[in-house]
Amino acid sequence: MKRSTKIVIGVVVAAVLAFIVAPWVYINVFRDDAPERLTLATTPSTTSEVETVSPDEPFDPSGGWIIADGSVVGYRVEEILFGQNVTAVGRTESVTGGIVLVGDSVTEGGFVVDMATLVSDSSRRDGQVNGRILQTATYPQGVFELSAPIALPMAAFDGDPVQVEATGSLTLLDVTREVTVMLDVQLVEDAVNIVGSIPVVFTEWNIPDPSTGGITVDPEGLLEFSLVLRQQG
Repeated sequence: MKRSTKIVIGVVVAAVLAFIVAPWVYINVFRDDAPERLTLATTPSTTSEVETVSPDEPFDPSGGWIIADGSVVGYRVEEILFGQNVTAVGRTESVTGGIVLVGDSVTEGGFVVDMATLVSDSSRRDGQVNGRILQTATYPQGVFELSAPIALPMAAFDGDPVQVEATGSLTLLDVTREVTVMLDVQLVEDAVNIVGSIPVVFTEWNIPDPSTGGITVDPEGLLEFSLVLRQQG
């Protein structure tokens, strides 16, 4: 075999190895693990320093509750990055809204997210999300609005975590669809904590395929939220 041929083969083999090895090294050595799924345990008001509501103490939750500091909304999608499985997570604390409690029911509720403030561990991904994918310059907000009351179990008023089903409308890219979501809810001493996630099939909201050169993205992701609400007045 000619020396020049050996050199060419060597260069090709090196390029192929670099294509395979470099992403593996980045993902498994340098890249931080994706944040864990949001749970009640991750909300500021359910830490050990805060006591849950005691049934022996008077507590009237009726009225308006507004979204407060510590609330987080974001996305979670699965990617294949140059052959390596990756979980991509972007989050923001730029969320507003609230709920209204009447007796043992949530009669109104919803939240609005500033989609342009979603941040992941990759500025390149953030550019794609803000531009081609979510088009935040044109559609700056994501909105969820409750469409039916939610009856809370009595255990919720004793400070116990409960799970309830909520029906509402989710608006992304100016497309509104009815969704059903399971919510984890806990009333603590001074807050209502609500955690949930909504599956989002991209084509159902006219979201372009996020896949791009070298990156294949699942056709659906999760809209995750962990909301801390404080009572008004």
